[in-house]
Amino acid sequence: MDDKKRIKTMKVVILILLLVNLLATAGLAGWIYFSHPSQPETALDYQEVEKYTLYVGTSDKNGNAIYSLEEAKQIVNPICDKYVPGYTVFEASGHWTTENGVLIDENTLVYVFYRTDEEHIIAIMNDVLKELHQSAVLVEKENVGYVFYDGRS
Repeated sequence: MDDKKRIKTMKVVILILLLVNLLATAGLAGWIYFSHPSQPETALDYQEVEKYTLYVGTSDKNGNAIYSLEEAKQIVNPICDKYVPGYTVFEASGHWTTENGVLIDENTLVYVFYRTDEEHIIAIMNDVLKELHQSAVLVEKENVGYVFYDGRS
């Protein structure tokens, strides 16, 4: 075999090897991508809703405790029951400074509401302000996804 034929044959062999390598790499990449997704699939069907969180303090504007947490709960829970189908309540501790610069530690009830609207939250806040003689309550609103998970996928 002369040198020109040998070089031509080697070029063909190299080209074939490159094509085989390219196909093998593409096949491996496809297998990895399609059989091992980078993010786990979810079977949960999240509902997008507005979530409201209401912070109810138990002190007056001067920082004097006027209700215990239990007393405040006995007043606020029935108000919430009147306007919403359900909620979560937990106890927290808040800290704030009075107009005179005094740091106040205040017991706080935190209520979390789903499946309601702003009209009902405003009604709750108006009743809470009146019944607890508060100058203000804090409310947060955020868009969230939620699901009641029952163990089935």
